[in-house]
Amino acid sequence: MNDINLQPTIDHGYLVHIAIKSYNLADSKDFYCNCIGATVFRELNDRITFGILNIQLVTHLTKNNDFSTSASFYPNHFGLTFLSQELIEAMYEKSLAYNIKSIYSKLDYRFKGRKDEHMTFSLIDPSQNFVEFKYYTKLKFPF
Repeated sequence: MNDINLQPTIDHGYLVHIAIKSYNLADSKDFYCNCIGATVFRELNDRITFGILNIQLVTHLTKNNDFSTSASFYPNHFGLTFLSQELIEAMYEKSLAYNIKSIYSKLDYRFKGRKDEHMTFSLIDPSQNFVEFKYYTKLKFPF
């Protein structure tokens, strides 16, 4: 299995900033560092800022502890699109090894046979934030 290097980079001259909720910062830190492979930039009492490639991900401590089953993937998700099948498969294997309870949807194909066909799987973090991973099987980047 290939190692997945998601170390922070500013190769493109910018960072994408994403802020999400966290009901427990320690659980968020474990998930994003050990499952996803993020790097901690800054850790405060009410937030943790992570680096994932050119993404600055901030988990903000949230007191509303609503673990209802009403959490919905659409439109509440973010993720990474890999440029090779090998990388998405390696990330899926890493996710399975981390914690099977984090898997929201297993690795599968969407839009089979279409130009936008892609492999995808999704995780759900400890605060019910959805993270999607994709690999387009027919599209070549940049598109």
